[in-house]
This record gives sequence, C-alpha cells and structure tokens, in this order.
Amino acid sequence: MLYTIIGFAILALLLRIAAAQSASRRQAATRPPRMTPRPSPPTPSSFAARPTASMAAAPPTLLLNDPPAPEQSLAACVELLLENGRDPSTVRTIIRAGSAAAPSLIAALSDPRFARAYAADRVHDLGRHFGLAPLHLALHCLSIFAPPQAAAAAAPLIGSADPEVRRRAAELLALIGSRACADPLIAAIESDEAALSDAACRTIEFSARDGRIMPALRAALVPALTRRIHAGSDGISCPAAGALVALDPDEGRRILTSPRILQAPRRDLSDLLHALRRHGMVPPLDTLLDALGAVTHESPAPERERALEACLELLAGIEDAPAEEALRRMLESPSAMARLGAARALAARRGVHDPINVARERQGAMRWGAITPQQRHVLAVDTFIDALRANGFEEFFSRRGWDGWLETPEALEAVGLHADAELVRDGLAHFGPAPLDLVGRAWSLQIEELREHAPSPFYVLDARAAGLSNIEREILLTLYITEHAEHFRDEGERSLS
Repeated sequence: MLYTIIGFAILALLLRIAAAQSASRRQAATRPPRMTPRPSPPTPSSFAARPTASMAAAPPTLLLNDPPAPEQSLAACVELLLENGRDPSTVRTIIRAGSAAAPSLIAALSDPRFARAYAADRVHDLGRHFGLAPLHLALHCLSIFAPPQAAAAAAPLIGSADPEVRRRAAELLALIGSRACADPLIAAIESDEAALSDAACRTIEFSARDGRIMPALRAALVPALTRRIHAGSDGISCPAAGALVALDPDEGRRILTSPRILQAPRRDLSDLLHALRRHGMVPPLDTLLDALGAVTHESPAPERERALEACLELLAGIEDAPAEEALRRMLESPSAMARLGAARALAARRGVHDPINVARERQGAMRWGAITPQQRHVLAVDTFIDALRANGFEEFFSRRGWDGWLETPEALEAVGLHADAELVRDGLAHFGPAPLDLVGRAWSLQIEELREHAPSPFYVLDARAAGLSNIEREILLTLYITEHAEHFRDEGERSLS
C-alpha cells in the first residue's frame, strides 16, 4: 500500500512539471520578438586604433574569408609578437597576410626588442619549434613566403649571438635564393658550427630542387660546397653533398664519385652515397667497389654498417653481371653485416623489398593453408628468429598455438637451419606428444614449472643454439627468399615480372 501511494505522488509531480513546461513554451510563442540589433564586428580601422597595451589581452585573428588587413593592422600584429609567445593565432594572422606583412617583419629583424627572449610563462608549449623569442617567430613567418627584400636585413643575423637566430636566418636566405644571399650563405656553409652549416645545406638542397635558387647564386655556392665536402665532417652526415648535387648535378657527380672522396676512410661516406642515390645517380661499379673497400674494420661499427648499407643499395641498382658477381663475393665476407647486406641486395635485384609483410598480407587475405609452402616456411622461420631475439626458446614455446607452429622444424630444414630444427624437435619431444592441448593458464603454469628446474629445458636449448647468431639465421632466410623471389614480390613487382 505504501509503495502505491509513493508511485501516485511521483506521477502527480511529473504531470505538474510537464504542464509548467507547456505553459512556458506557449508564452514564449506569443511574446513579440526583441528588436535590439546585434553589435557589429570591429572593422579593420577600429582594430588598428586600439592601443598596443590592449592587444595582448585580445589579439587580432583574421579568418580565411576576411578582407586583406591594412598595413596598420599587420604592424600591430607583428608588435603583438613582443607581448606573448603562447598565442599561435597571431602568427597565423601574419602568415595569412603573406607578402603584405613583409615590411613590418623585415623591420622587426633589426629591432633590438625582438631579440629579447620571452619569459618562461610566455613561451608556447612547442617553444623549440615555435620560437623562444619574438625574432624567432619573425624569421619563421618570413620563411613561409621568403620575400627577396628580406635578404639585406637577414644577412647580418648570420653573426647573431643566438644560435637559433643564426640557423633560421640561414634557412631564410637559402629560401630567398637571390645573389644578395651569397656571402652570408657561404659563411654559414663554411662555419665550424655543425648545426648552422647543416641547416644551410639542407635548405639549399630543398630550394634548388624547388627551383628557387637563381643562377648567379648557384655559381657562387658550388665552390663553397665543394670545399666543405673535401674538408670532411666530424659527424656521420654531410648535407653539403646533397646540396651540391641539387645545384650542379654534373659537378656533384664528378666530385662525389672521385677516388679522393669515395676511397677515403670518411665517417660520412654513407651520407655521400645516399645523396647520389637520392638524386638518381649511380657511381661506376669500380668506384663503388673501391668505396666498399674503404669501409675498413677499424671504423666504428655503426658507421661501417651505414656505409655498407649505402654501398649495397647502390650495387643492387646496377643491372649487370659484374655487380651480381660482386654481391656474390660479398657473401663470403668475414663481416656478418656485410653478408646480410649482400643477401638483401640480391633479393632487391629480383624485385623483393619487403618479403615478410608480403607473406603476412597474403596470409591475412586467405588462410594459412592457402599460401604457398615457401611463404609458410618464411613466416615460421621469421617468427622463430623473433622469439629467440626476444627471450630465447622460452619465448618460442610460450607462443605455441599460432598457425604453423608445429611446421617450424620443417621450415627451418628448408631454409638450411638444420641444427635449429633438431633443437625444436627436441623441445617438442620434451613437452610430450600434444602440447597444444594445454591452453591459457594451464600452459602458463607448465612454463613456470619448467623455468624452476635447474637447469631448465629452455636454458639447455638456448645454450645449444648459441653457436649461431641471429644475423646468420637472417642471412640464410634472406637467401632462401632470394631463391624463391617469385613468392615474395608485391603485386606491382609481380605484374612487371
């Protein structure tokens, strides 16, 4: 009885609320509309008349469909850069204005107020990209449209005490590309400051490929870039090589393929070779083989690997018998990384560039039993190598149950990893005839028990497998892929073959 009374009370309350809302809507429908006009948006002239102090509180923003802002408004926007480095809308407004904002931005380059860094609470969260001082933002805005008249004001900034200003000024001058930029750009290229020289060279390469560098500037920069290349680099990169090839392809090919450059033990050899490859230039085979000889075992390992990779990528693009023979000889190299690179280059010569993903995509599109035996072998061996790299045989047996897991011994035999195939068979025999019957928690508990044994079967298998490195396994797998290349080309390569 009590619940019935409460239910009726709630129902009555809901009905009263509904009636009140209905009456309110009827009253609003009969009320005459208000005739108070909306406030009109500020015009450009009224905005320009605002005092500078108020601009930091309400920075101007121009939408894409706004009319062009007058010069006074743009000058005020540039002044706003002094107040706050956290508001990207001001920078967007200046960039949308394009060359109309150039006079105010150029004046800012020589204004000492813009060189003062922002306070910590006035820097944008992406400060290292956006700018830590108003001068950084002014140079950034000018770089978007690179007006030629900015060259005279930007040239002295190459000698600024601020390294970020020096770098952005060099990039701006390289984007302008006029003859007036020659002297400061040459100073930047030949600078001992690696960040400044690299920034100038990379932007010169971009501008040259984009057709921005004027012929007079090209002629002035080529000797400076040549001197930079001959001087060598303390690092592993040489952006001057790419800039030289982009400015003067014939001179770049002559310099970069000369014995003085490629046969010298340089730390930046790989970058020189990548510059040639990036611009579609392949050195003569003899020169390339000499470069391979220059990659000595005394060099630090990462640099040697980079240089080997670059040489072998270029060798893979030379379609003649001597290049094939050279790669075959590299398979006998005492360096495992050289042998692996040669195996990959041989696969690339046959149109195989990403065999594992090609096989996985076909497995996903069909099913495990529908892909070719060669593709199943490669996927099984790749999974086996990946497990050994992660945590040895314990990882491999922890992954049991995936398609083709029990085919791993057969796949290892096909690739040539006979010792590994025997180890996997021993492991399967140790676990009993049907380890796949164990699922989930039961299998995890058995793995834990086996791990507690001294020595555990995983430790014994890992110790027996230690005689062969994973790089050696990858070499044999890559050679197997090369031998069956028709199964591992992507659709485009297969249609061309």
